[in-house]
Amino acid sequence: ISGLSVIIGDPINPFGVLGAHTTKRRTFTSDEVNFLQSVANLVASFLNSKNTEAAIRQSEDRFRTLYETISGGVVVQDVDGKIIQANAAACELLGLTVDQMLGRTSMDPRWHAIHEDGSPFPGEDHPAMATLRTGKPLRNVVMGVYHPKDGAHRWIQINSDPIFDNASGKMTGVMTTFVDITAQKSLQQKLPNSEKKYQSLFYAMNEGACLHEVIYDESGKAVVYPLLDANLSFEKITGIKREDALNKRASILYGTATAPYLDIYAHVAETGEPASFTTYFAPIDKYFSISVFSPAKGKFSTVFTDVTKNKKQEMLLRENQQKFELSFSKNPEAIVLVDKNMRVKEVNPRFTELFGFSQKEVADVFLPGLVVPDRLKEDTKVLLEKAKEKMVNVETVRKRKDGSEIPVSLSIEPVDEQGKFAGFVVVYKDISETVKAKEVLEKALRETRILNEKLAVVGSLTRHDVRNKLSGILGCTYLLKTKTALTAEAKQYIEKIEAFVNQAERLFAFSHAYEKIGIEQLNIKVETCFNEAKALFPELDNIELLNECTNIEVKADSLLRQLFYNLIDNSLRHGKKVSKIHLYCKETKGHLKLIYEDNGVGIPKNSKSTLFSGTLSADASKGYGLFTIRKLLEVYGWSITENGTPGEGARFIITIPKGSVTYYTKE
Repeated sequence: ISGLSVIIGDPINPFGVLGAHTTKRRTFTSDEVNFLQSVANLVASFLNSKNTEAAIRQSEDRFRTLYETISGGVVVQDVDGKIIQANAAACELLGLTVDQMLGRTSMDPRWHAIHEDGSPFPGEDHPAMATLRTGKPLRNVVMGVYHPKDGAHRWIQINSDPIFDNASGKMTGVMTTFVDITAQKSLQQKLPNSEKKYQSLFYAMNEGACLHEVIYDESGKAVVYPLLDANLSFEKITGIKREDALNKRASILYGTATAPYLDIYAHVAETGEPASFTTYFAPIDKYFSISVFSPAKGKFSTVFTDVTKNKKQEMLLRENQQKFELSFSKNPEAIVLVDKNMRVKEVNPRFTELFGFSQKEVADVFLPGLVVPDRLKEDTKVLLEKAKEKMVNVETVRKRKDGSEIPVSLSIEPVDEQGKFAGFVVVYKDISETVKAKEVLEKALRETRILNEKLAVVGSLTRHDVRNKLSGILGCTYLLKTKTALTAEAKQYIEKIEAFVNQAERLFAFSHAYEKIGIEQLNIKVETCFNEAKALFPELDNIELLNECTNIEVKADSLLRQLFYNLIDNSLRHGKKVSKIHLYCKETKGHLKLIYEDNGVGIPKNSKSTLFSGTLSADASKGYGLFTIRKLLEVYGWSITENGTPGEGARFIITIPKGSVTYYTKE
């Protein structure tokens, strides 16, 4: 047997081998070899054709998948501009079916195509037609096309590309691809209006507003922030001209060693987390409430208001608040708590000082038998009967332990426990000097005023000198603690010294406030005092405050503001559900009543009797505040009671003699 084999196709990557065999041994001629090779070449050619067709089919399948699934619209037009193909996305974007689109040209008026400015977009200028004319692609052409289902135009961004025949090189059509940019166009149209609104708000707002950019060093650490923009209120609040501030670094602008509040601002600019704080800014000598947010990474905006006036009033009121929080035992008036049989339950140190009895000597003793002169015992019985119904105030005399008599201003107020009479709170004020002053009439009054002025000067100078010495003591204790090695026991003694010094400071402050009482005679507008007090509570946004006392002036001093502050503070701290506070007035015979109401939980019946006592209340923080309110009103010659309904709110009635009230007309 003889055989002949030749390779089918490329020798490097052949399809296979073609062979011929004989039944007898023989030698093949060159013609036979050439013939067999020709047959192998025909087979290779056939196999190549089949592989090419398969590749073409695979490519077409991939193209078809992409063509149908792509999110953008695809339209193919022939050389005459007629649509011959369109994918599903194109149909959805244009609001037409494939059948409705086939055969249409760009010249069809039903497209209602428009430019971005709203002018007509002629068919011959459509990207597809322009590419058919020039043979060149077009990119990012924006066109508005009428969408029949929406009844409005949709905005599309179009790319067009020519299609060429590979064999002849001739253009056979054009393919356009496009995406829907309607949402972006809508946003672009809104942005100018938003920008205008922002600019108007930015420059017209009463608050100061600034835009800054944070600058970082090579290590990425924030170091400075120049001011990029500022509104007109910035100039009014800071006193710095806007044109002088723009593009200047904050440290240079404000004359500080480092950029103020850099850590806070850099954190906001980097994280986008807003911040707010209140601070005293020494370079301008003002207090500011500042809100910070980041409009873009690396930048921050500040919106700030000048709160200096409110802050100073707040500090003044807090200083006065400390005076009012002095305990029952430190009260300058003699106070006695008695049961319904007038037996003594408790007295404060001032009582023992004024009358000469020790606390042990008066415990559970019948009070009238202790301090009432015999000639006044019948009058006292009448007073006590009246006091069971309401508080009474009289000027009278009482006797000391040594038998001497002392003129006093006597206040007796009933104590109610669970709706039943339980006793009295009796307050004695030594009015010896007042009586003496009345006896010498105008001469004594003038001398007293001169004396008071001298005492105020001496007191002021004395306080000043003593405070200097106290400051020296504190300086020495500070040096001892920081410059010397102290034992733990020594440090405790140093801390005790500092505590005593601070206590002395508070006592000086308290005495200074009481120097003013009775001297500072002013006509105070009730509306103004109440509004100034409520302005110091930032948490009142959700509480309705109604002030109907809009045309009343009373004879009082600046501590009246503290009275309203205490009442509002009690409502907020103890009212729990307060959403409304109401101040109004009523006239009665010989008096004007200021009525303060809230709609909180009110005051329990079992607490009403001790409300102004300062010691019997279960809630001491409430008792002392209201006690000092009552004592302050007594200095004015006023009185205060509470008759709210538990569960419905507190109701305080301040009774003012009409001689202390004037009315004015608002202009």
